[in-house]
Amino acid sequence: MKPSTIRPYLVSGLVLSLITLAAFHRRIEKPVSTNGVLAGDSEVEVTKLTINASTQTATGKSTYPEVKEFRESENLDILPSTKFKIESDVKAKQIPNSDELVVWTSIDFVVAPASQANERLEISQLATSASWGQITEMKDVQAVVLDRFLSLEPTHIVFSESDLGPVLAAFPLGNAGNLWPWLMRVNVHVQDRDGKPVADAECIVRLWPSRARLGRSD
Repeated sequence: MKPSTIRPYLVSGLVLSLITLAAFHRRIEKPVSTNGVLAGDSEVEVTKLTINASTQTATGKSTYPEVKEFRESENLDILPSTKFKIESDVKAKQIPNSDELVVWTSIDFVVAPASQANERLEISQLATSASWGQITEMKDVQAVVLDRFLSLEPTHIVFSESDLGPVLAAFPLGNAGNLWPWLMRVNVHVQDRDGKPVADAECIVRLWPSRARLGRSD
């Protein structure tokens, strides 16, 4: 079976009980094999989490290769695209007791001045230089229910397309403080039917501002 694409459930705030109820009408049934890269301490783990940006082939077909960064061009366009999908693999290390699991997403950002000093910082330094927070314009919550695991093979989830466009539009060139969302962190949360967390994973990508924002002419 091909990976299933889940439509987002957009809510105001992370009210987990509502996410759980909303998600239980969609399910992914058949797992596919992948290589595990992340581990948790529970009986369930998120073994893969990627951010895949929309790109167009020569024939006009949309594809979604994994990306590690987004860049703002001198025309203030975002490369490769503002559109992206979150993909995740969830597997059981042993057959869980829970009949069903809810997998849902959230997205945080680090916002700081678009300065050459911040440009020189590593991701780990940027991640601790300012607080992580949500941005209202980012519609980040999507949820899906996994049926009871019948094997130890990973289940592959493809969430619906997300859009960075509204977020970046909130930081126009010349905004007060010259602020820019330098980092985006995608979080995947797994919880049982009672709302108990059983696994988490995160993936961080960098958003590079244009030279005009940085005050550079080179």
